[in-house]
Amino acid sequence: MVSPNDLNPGRSPRDFYGSELRRLRETVAPKLSQQALGELVYVSGAYIGQLENATRAPQLDLSVRLDTAL
Repeated sequence: MVSPNDLNPGRSPRDFYGSELRRLRETVAPKLSQQALGELVYVSGAYIGQLENATRAPQLDLSVRLDTAL
């Protein structure tokens, strides 16, 4: 599992996306868990975790839903 400190936003677009998603979830909506955010955008909390850990690439339609939710 990738910790927040292991992500390097300058290393790849996927790392940047994951670090920004985590930052927004933790600062804009600090009480919003990965599971709760996933429910808002119709994916699992595990999927949100994979995006935040840069192990899964985001899809455009999901990115739009995340923008709206956050």
